[in-house]
Amino acid sequence: MKIKIIFIALVGLTLYPELHPSNCFAQGTWVQKANVGGPVRTFAVGFSIGTKGYIGTGTSGIADFWEYDPSANTWTQKANFSGGVRYGAVGFSIGTKGYIGTGCNNGFSVFNDFWEYDPSVNTWIQKANFGGAPRTSAVGFSIGTKGYIGTGSLTCMTISSMAQDFWEYDPSVNTWTQKTNFGGASRGYAAGFSIGTKGYIGTGLGTISYYNDFWEWDQATNAWTQIANFGPARCEAIGFSIGNCGYIGVGTVSIPTGSMDDFWRYDASTNTWVQDANFGGGLREAVAAFSIGCKGYVGTGWVNDANPKTDFWEFTPASSGSCACSVLSISIAFANPLCSGQCIGTATATPTAGTSPYTYNWSNAQTIQVITGLCAGNYSVLVTDASGNTATANITITQPAAITTTVSSTNASCGNNNGTATVNASGGTPVYTYSWSPSGCTASSCSGLGAGNYSVTITDANGCTQTATVSVTSTAGPTVTTSSTPQTCTQGGTATANASGGNSPYTYQWCNGASISSATGLSAGSCTVIVTDASGCSTTSTVTITASGNIPTASVTATSASCGNNNGTATANVSGGTSPYTYSWNPSSQITSTITGLSAGNYTCTVTDATGCAAVQNVSVSASSAVIAGVSATPSACGNNNGTATVNASGGNSPYAYSWSSGYTTSSCTGFAAGNYSVTITDVNGCAQTATIAVTQSGGGPVATVASNVTITSGQSATLTAGGGGTYQWSNGSTNNPIIVTPPVTTIYCITVTDINNCSDTACVTVTVETEPIDCGYADDQLFIPDAFSPNNDTKNDELGVYYPNPDCIKEFVLIIYDRWGEKVFEANNITAAWDGTYKGQLMNTAVFVWYMKVSFIDGNEVVRKGNVSLIK
Repeated sequence: MKIKIIFIALVGLTLYPELHPSNCFAQGTWVQKANVGGPVRTFAVGFSIGTKGYIGTGTSGIADFWEYDPSANTWTQKANFSGGVRYGAVGFSIGTKGYIGTGCNNGFSVFNDFWEYDPSVNTWIQKANFGGAPRTSAVGFSIGTKGYIGTGSLTCMTISSMAQDFWEYDPSVNTWTQKTNFGGASRGYAAGFSIGTKGYIGTGLGTISYYNDFWEWDQATNAWTQIANFGPARCEAIGFSIGNCGYIGVGTVSIPTGSMDDFWRYDASTNTWVQDANFGGGLREAVAAFSIGCKGYVGTGWVNDANPKTDFWEFTPASSGSCACSVLSISIAFANPLCSGQCIGTATATPTAGTSPYTYNWSNAQTIQVITGLCAGNYSVLVTDASGNTATANITITQPAAITTTVSSTNASCGNNNGTATVNASGGTPVYTYSWSPSGCTASSCSGLGAGNYSVTITDANGCTQTATVSVTSTAGPTVTTSSTPQTCTQGGTATANASGGNSPYTYQWCNGASISSATGLSAGSCTVIVTDASGCSTTSTVTITASGNIPTASVTATSASCGNNNGTATANVSGGTSPYTYSWNPSSQITSTITGLSAGNYTCTVTDATGCAAVQNVSVSASSAVIAGVSATPSACGNNNGTATVNASGGNSPYAYSWSSGYTTSSCTGFAAGNYSVTITDVNGCAQTATIAVTQSGGGPVATVASNVTITSGQSATLTAGGGGTYQWSNGSTNNPIIVTPPVTTIYCITVTDINNCSDTACVTVTVETEPIDCGYADDQLFIPDAFSPNNDTKNDELGVYYPNPDCIKEFVLIIYDRWGEKVFEANNITAAWDGTYKGQLMNTAVFVWYMKVSFIDGNEVVRKGNVSLIK
């Protein structure tokens, strides 16, 4: 039986909604779980953080603190509450932290201290004292990132003084701010909860009476509004919220003998209280409770101020209608920084279930869904949905190891650019690229370096960079001084080289082939000595040999042997002495001052004057190698001019010039038909080489054929057969041969035939489709409209339409339906349209409707009809 109780307050004409007994609505269920850890207790405090619940403190004289894991149904003792023994304290959670404050100790002292619990490190930290007066048995809850405490008894174990003030705690700045006082009378031992951005407080005990009034606080306006009264008045009840509904239950209606076991559900969307399933543990007061996801948890307390308990119960609501609950969960997608030390990571939190909109509170103080600028480290997010349900998730942002380098070098010897530098990179994200300065080298090892400082920038696959520096030093070659004695007609001159510096010992190479520090038998003129130290560094010095008396002196010049031929020359120039002169060359047998046809090599010229005095000089004839040509070709395929020819030149002296018989001037040529071609390569010295190459023919390619054009009637098929050999590819995608086609309209089909040389040819055929004429005879006699229909979603006669077997005969169509007042409720211009009995989105009531139909046929006939139709439900 439904009981309806209506309260009317004359002030503001507030209409209080209904209270509903439990037999009118679906009931939740209670299941007993593992007993709360530790001793029996009453007036304990409870809250939840993420997927774990917490209960601690309470009478008599205990400060222990326990964590409950619903997935394992186990209790684990945590660090004792640091504020000392306590009962009647208040607690709530904000994000990943829990908070406990106020309450009484065993010495009947009230407190206003306030403490924060961090489950990640299992520690308590004292925070700013509660902003109001010390008290016990207050109400606390959290909304978003703020916590709230209000009402309470200002004394222990008496009801002589009660509070009405209400305070907000902001953990980000650790401050309390007083808000608008609680809307009801001063009281203690009240119960409350929060839903979304609203807080709720009601029931409780004043200095002389019990209360059942209930009040809603709006965080946005800081205002209290009285809402529907709770059921029977009481104190020491407990409250929690699940989804969009709050739950209040147990407590006492008369201390010390009035313990109760009823539980009530409040639906904020309808402002109604509904009695739910009684507490599974039976009569109880001064219990502790919390909710996790879509479950509520209640435990401890006592019965009629005696028999303290440790039992613990899980409540699963019926979760129907606006009280339906879905567990809020969070997933985080994130991107790590690409380089060590970067702070460019991102993270996106995606809520699942719960009730939108959502708010986000990240551990780095950002409050949006997508956060950026993240360095490597651990991050967590607290997401709160519109119903006040919360979920947390954690991620770890990582970064690659920093790029590290080791460098080494070898010296540049003899003052030359022959030093080297090497960098070895690790860390970061391989592979690496290198950029050296000032050398421009792009490898990990660089050569040809002169003495100096070099820097290298290493870039990894993510674009991260690291710079290293290295020094290349230089070792100097030897220093050489020379002395000489003149040549006489009977005795050659002498020369001596004195070496210092560099690294001894030294080796010597003189113009006359001597290999010690002194050379003898030298003719007048210039003589060169090359001194090389132990490090391989060389210094060249030239000494002049003078002539004593009238003796001849000679100098010899040479031209190179080019293009690999014996076409070098050498010429002796003589002065002094007494002419005429005779010439002797070695290894040549020529006896003139200029000799020709020389290959590369060393030559000695002896010049003797008329008195028999001689001068000897050496000369080297250098050479350039001949040009060598290597050729290759690819055939001309499919009867086309698509052959290629390539020449690879070596020898001689680059760069090379190319001249093909076809007119090309590059090393590789394309577009050749089958045939023979020649190419002449000329190096920078004019040395030339000619090569020939043959381009062959790989075949003439297939010839595609296809059947003649075909004419069919709409709906018929045609078989198309192609020829030509090889593989087949039709324009409709088929690779079969033949194919069967049934085109709805005239269509061109093309076949491409490809042979084993990848040569192809294409042919096409047209399939003409003729439409069969439509027979519209007696068309108007076949129009039919039912006289009734029933749009009740039973799949039978749910719509009203015009039935006609050949819609193609219709040129124009109009169907209009009017209600009995003449208002048009449906119009269609297509015979396939049907009326579902609705008008402006609403199903019409049972009634008779008038219809008007006009049909024009393609044969020129026109039909106009009117009639009635009944809508039946």
